[in-house]
Amino acid sequence: MAVDNVTTNPHIVTAASGTVHIWQDVTKHIRLIQWVDDNQDIADGSNLILTLNGQALEATVQIETDKAAISGAVVWQIGPFPEKGFPAKSLLVGTMSAGQVYIFFA
Repeated sequence: MAVDNVTTNPHIVTAASGTVHIWQDVTKHIRLIQWVDDNQDIADGSNLILTLNGQALEATVQIETDKAAISGAVVWQIGPFPEKGFPAKSLLVGTMSAGQVYIFFA
């Protein structure tokens, strides 16, 4: 059975959600994915693991700890992809220590 939790654009996943299968076996076209530090709580060395089309992507951030945090700062992104977007049959948001993942669709 297909999983499809996408109801908005952008679709937002929070760290509190835990591991979330956003969709599976349904092709969607991604324009941009961003990891956003919404509460100034993403620490140096924090990581995010996404599984896109069955391939794991791991992002680890380096944050200058002597600098003031900026609420809403983008700490990692993939894209933007061309206007038609990147075709993805599945997306799973796995490990995310803090923050939110924004998924923008074409």
